[in-house]
Amino acid sequence: MALAVLVVIGVFAFIMFKNRKPETSSFSTAEQTSQENKVTYTNSGYSPSELKVEVGATVTFINQSDSNMWTASNPHPIHTDHPAFDSRRAVTKGETYEFTFEETGTYDYHNHLSPQHEGTIKVE
Repeated sequence: MALAVLVVIGVFAFIMFKNRKPETSSFSTAEQTSQENKVTYTNSGYSPSELKVEVGATVTFINQSDSNMWTASNPHPIHTDHPAFDSRRAVTKGETYEFTFEETGTYDYHNHLSPQHEGTIKVE
């Protein structure tokens, strides 16, 4: 039974990821970012909570909170809506996470460490 479950999960993962374009992400410090396509994370959550961008835009998530930020696509905790949209680590105060959105769509996300803090990127 366990083997069958693993096979089903493996097939599902293969189907989900085989045709994905490689979106990109990176990290930097807050001093290196421009004002365009910026989302700030504070103790209250993400601001703005909704941002509209064009295909190919890079969005910079800036951590200005007193705690770590781990930006990732929904749903929590598995991040399967858009698996590449995941910082995959905690981003400390003053640090940034950048992600380039290569496809149109709605990208709902949250802070993996504080999942009640959510946001949406709409790519047109």
